[in-house]
Amino acid sequence: MRIFFLSVIFCFLAFLAFIPLIIVTLSSYEGGLFESLQYFFTQHSGVIVSLSTLFLVSGLALLATHLANSSAERLERQKRKLSAEIKLAEFRQDWINRTRDDFALLFAELRRNKNSLDGELQFKLQRIVLSLNPKEKETKRIYALMKDWADSSDAKASQIALNVIATKAGEILKIEWDRLRADLEGAQDIGRRDE
Repeated sequence: MRIFFLSVIFCFLAFLAFIPLIIVTLSSYEGGLFESLQYFFTQHSGVIVSLSTLFLVSGLALLATHLANSSAERLERQKRKLSAEIKLAEFRQDWINRTRDDFALLFAELRRNKNSLDGELQFKLQRIVLSLNPKEKETKRIYALMKDWADSSDAKASQIALNVIATKAGEILKIEWDRLRADLEGAQDIGRRDE
């Protein structure tokens, strides 16, 4: 945008450079201002047309350059936004896949034996806890259910709590898949606007 304004100023200054020449030429004619102007335009119509054409073509070239540059900049911004949306979708999909796998491993091991929380299983459990957003209602519910499960000494109550945790985990993953789908649809909309 700044280049466009500088170009307009340059054209204006170039036009101003011809004003002293015109004033000197007009002063050499006899009669009033109107007659001098009329005689000047009659005598120098070819030069005036040539200069007018020069300024018109220069102005149109500057306008076309400005429009092309602004269009290219807008397209580049849209491409960067599309790239960021796609990358975000990839990160979210990786998170969903990893969290789903962690939940599956955790549930499979816990259904086999509640008391065998070895190092790798503890790691998976902590990675799940750290991966979830603690401000979301569903996450708070899973944390409470995990605490209930850990405090439970009854095998049947423990299995029920584990089933509820699995259901809530599925709900969280479903919400994230819906967010991922919305992100990808948004990216497709950006891509369609580029075409």
